[in-house]
Amino acid sequence: MRITPKAFVDDYDERARFAQQPITDFALVDYILLREDKSAITGMVSAEVEQDFAGLLGRVPDHRAWEGEVRRIVAMRQRDVDGRVGTGTAYGPKGAEVAHARERFEAALLSRNLDEGGLYAELYRLLDDQERGGLEYTIDLVAKLHARLDDAGGGIIARLRAAEEAYAQRASRLNAEQLQASIDRLQQAAQSSFLTGGGRKASEKYLNQVRDDLIAMLQARLRAIACREAVVLLEHVAQFLGVPQDMDERGETSWSGLIGEFQARRKRVRSLLSVLDADTLRLQDALARGDGGTFFVIRDKGVELPPVAPDGGRAAGRSRRRRRAGEPVRRGPRLDHRHRRHAGRCRRHRGVARPRGAGAPARYRQAHRQLEPLRRGDAGAHRVGRRRGRSRGAERRRRGSAGRRGLPGHLPASAAGRAGPALLAVQRGRAGRRPL
Repeated sequence: MRITPKAFVDDYDERARFAQQPITDFALVDYILLREDKSAITGMVSAEVEQDFAGLLGRVPDHRAWEGEVRRIVAMRQRDVDGRVGTGTAYGPKGAEVAHARERFEAALLSRNLDEGGLYAELYRLLDDQERGGLEYTIDLVAKLHARLDDAGGGIIARLRAAEEAYAQRASRLNAEQLQASIDRLQQAAQSSFLTGGGRKASEKYLNQVRDDLIAMLQARLRAIACREAVVLLEHVAQFLGVPQDMDERGETSWSGLIGEFQARRKRVRSLLSVLDADTLRLQDALARGDGGTFFVIRDKGVELPPVAPDGGRAAGRSRRRRRAGEPVRRGPRLDHRHRRHAGRCRRHRGVARPRGAGAPARYRQAHRQLEPLRRGDAGAHRVGRRRGRSRGAERRRRGSAGRRGLPGHLPASAAGRAGPALLAVQRGRAGRRPL
């Protein structure tokens, strides 16, 4: 921020005809007086004044006419710095350059872009430096910086206001006691002869004094404007850093601005540390209790997946669908499909036993297909199935009653004849055995 104090020194004071009190300002004033190409505005004004007087000597050869031209140059250069009265502008073109330099520097200094190297980026870089900085150190540093800027007694803003007033008084005295006196002596030299101390040579001497007095006066005015703009800049910096608000629950001063932002981050860090400390104490207490103690379960804050059944939830889905359809839900262990098929055959065909031998399964299935029409009472039918509109239980009861009525353990000859050779082979295989 260039707030290093420095004493103002000007070579002009060595030949000034009045005693000048020392003025202390800051390096910020010199920085605001720099143009965008890093050239000093005061130096540019000095060069332009010297060119004006050099042009006067070449343009006006009669030394008796210099006094009018000098007064015109002085008025023009004063308007360049302070502006014309009644125009509604704060400064002239040269004073406006000082204001624009301050605005340019303020935009870079108070930028919130971390890549531009402004005050915001520098403080956050110090905040991240845990060895030489940190959160507490940065908050304390910014608070002290704010106090140094805005202290009413001896803060930097107050000292810059005093410097502005001193430079303005210096410019007024230079104009009244030095510049105007030099112009009057130039007029007297032009009106007198060589014998009375006048003439062209004396006029040239007083003309150079007018030039130096004008440059010193304009530089003092520009430095007064720079001090005023520096005060505006530091006031904006103080607002950017923050303003004290009130006391919080911990008895600490709450701030707005950048200090308030740091305090909010510190509050979040403290709350996180308190949670971690509480969890650490609970874990330490659980470990100290041993196996017989009471343990507190710290739930994981992550995503909890629901448990999945070994069959992927298919059995639960079938049960829900059966409940919605009004069907009974089967309980207990489920049989393999081969056991279910065999048990159903045994219940339906109790009069036929499974024959033994290598070809028994094939003969059994053929006999089953031939016996089914006889059990149903339809000898020409060859398709096993249940009639429409009947439940499975009713179909089983119908088939069982038909078997008890018309199909005992040993079929009559007429039925056996219709059943075919497969049934006879089955009966031969079970000869002498009791029916199921």
